[in-house]
Amino acid sequence: IAIPVAVAAAAPGLAHAQSGPERIQSYVVSIVIGSDGSLDITERISYNFGSNQRHGIFRDIPEREHYDARYDRRYPITVREITADGQPAQVATSHEGSYLRLRIGDPDRTISGLHIYTVRYLVRGGMRGFPDHDELSWDAIGLRWEVPIDRASVQVSAPAGITDVACFAGPAGSRLRCEQHGMDGATAQFAQSGLAPLSGMTVVLAVPRGTISPPPVPLLVERHTLARAFTADSTTTPLAAGLTVIAVGGVLG
Repeated sequence: IAIPVAVAAAAPGLAHAQSGPERIQSYVVSIVIGSDGSLDITERISYNFGSNQRHGIFRDIPEREHYDARYDRRYPITVREITADGQPAQVATSHEGSYLRLRIGDPDRTISGLHIYTVRYLVRGGMRGFPDHDELSWDAIGLRWEVPIDRASVQVSAPAGITDVACFAGPAGSRLRCEQHGMDGATAQFAQSGLAPLSGMTVVLAVPRGTISPPPVPLLVERHTLARAFTADSTTTPLAAGLTVIAVGGVLG
């Protein structure tokens, strides 16, 4: 993924705001669902390093997840823009397991206090199709932040009227409802305060079937295992990728 590289510069006064322990003071996410099912996501992360000296932050975005006994589901990601305190940020990318890792910051410079990061990227393959609705179920606030998040909010804009919403907050697998969730026409709003380290938010919404065209299907890749790495004659087989439709249950419906 090609990302413009420039030295991150702190806005005047931000580096001197050093109150409290290291944490995320505010995490604001905007998700725009395209009619083709793409997700245009913008995150504004107000990160307070306190008095700690850091180079910047890591942002881990899931690009694949376990789907069934044979396949993983892929989420192709295109990074569009990353800034730190309003200026183009220095960014290095890597693949860490099932995540795309963005290392945002200058490895030759340390910072402290409050800094504002904006991360914008496009995700494909995130929508799910069912007989009576199309559905988004997305970890809008990821689970890999090792600091608390004081306040998180998510807004989702859809290409058609939203018919149902849900939201869950907490550690992996949590079914605790978010403090706030609601919908108004083609827009949904979610919010949660006091997220502990390694906790996040999963937002879910439904739109009428046919809103997404073509109908959404999972983007699947065969999981590479030692057992499937060799055929009967001991020759290696390549990792297979492609589109496969497998029926799964939805959160809404």
